[in-house]
Amino acid sequence: MAFTLNLNNLLTVLVGIVLFSFGVAVGMIAWSSLLNLPKIKGKQEKIIKWLNISIAIIAIVYGIYLLLGGEGINLIAFLA
Repeated sequence: MAFTLNLNNLLTVLVGIVLFSFGVAVGMIAWSSLLNLPKIKGKQEKIIKWLNISIAIIAIVYGIYLLLGGEGINLIAFLA
């Protein structure tokens, strides 16, 4: 996988993995915090439904954009 991204430096690959892992952890913490806010416990199901729909629509639109030849986001390229 590193060869297809043109990453030949081990340090760059490791930094990319660390940044990705950190982003995943922050995302999971944010998601669980959002779902457990005491003020929205009663509306939790409605919020989860609309949040999931919104995320799905964004993902589908971005996927279609990439399939139609759009340029993707490569955050690792900024490190090199």
